[in-house]
Amino acid sequence: MRKRSAALIFLLTVLVSIPACGSKDQQDAGGGSFPIPNQNWVLAEETLEIPGLHSQGLATLPALGPTDFVFTSRFTVDHTRDGKIVALNFAFSPELLDLGFDHLGDPDANGTLIYGALEDNSDPVVNPYHRGFVLFDAETLAIAGWANDPGRPDNPADEDCPWAAVSPDGQWVVTGQWDPMQTVIVYRAEKLMSGHTVRPEAEIPMDMPFSDVQGCDFDGPRVLVCASDDADAGRLLYAIILSGPLEGDAVPRLTAHVEAIFPAPVPEMQCTQPQEVEGVDVDGDTLRVLVIGSCQIDEHLYRYERCTRNCP
Repeated sequence: MRKRSAALIFLLTVLVSIPACGSKDQQDAGGGSFPIPNQNWVLAEETLEIPGLHSQGLATLPALGPTDFVFTSRFTVDHTRDGKIVALNFAFSPELLDLGFDHLGDPDANGTLIYGALEDNSDPVVNPYHRGFVLFDAETLAIAGWANDPGRPDNPADEDCPWAAVSPDGQWVVTGQWDPMQTVIVYRAEKLMSGHTVRPEAEIPMDMPFSDVQGCDFDGPRVLVCASDDADAGRLLYAIILSGPLEGDAVPRLTAHVEAIFPAPVPEMQCTQPQEVEGVDVDGDTLRVLVIGSCQIDEHLYRYERCTRNCP
């Protein structure tokens, strides 16, 4: 664990002590019995993660145990328990490599399935970008399924998949563009096991775009908490507040309101390459944010707890 000065702790506490997201009208609009959780987060802990391996994203694995996590790097996925790696696997099957995928982003989990976000780094002029998903068995990390979305032929440079998030009811998987993110892109979860081409079921328009989106996770059925690595905007975390819950068999016609929550913390510079804010995970009243130190010398995991009483 890196020691932080009292001044830094004070600064981070002030930065995250922001009123709950949304006015009462926004919270009640279309939400029915699905209130919006407050986004008053207080920094509780900073720990160092494994450089290189834990550099893209993370998700809790409550179906396996209270200390079980999945972490991703660009090429790997691993399962940790009590802070120790218990399984590690290369993220790509031959079929996925043949399709051009070479980047694994911020994952999510539902039960004993891990949903990984796939993208490629090809030149869109030569070979259009496309997005995909790979599913892993949480215990063995064997590939359990995958799907490929070749994107829209009229916009070949606009198909990213930097992260995946599963709706709380397990019916839907969502992602979004890396830069800029203007909609929440919705897929039916069961179709991502097919090993075939898939298309989005819907796109939920947002009232404010933001850029360099590295990870998102559901905080209940109406809110996505997202991390941005846009240094010009302050590397902010955002709440995407849906007009109603994303759940059930049919895709509802939803819209989304966006609010900034607080700036992600960044560790001290160690060399010339800048730090990078990566994946996020929300587990009940706990929020975790993964941040790469400069030149990938170190990875930092920041844990926040939701403040519900006597908040600073």
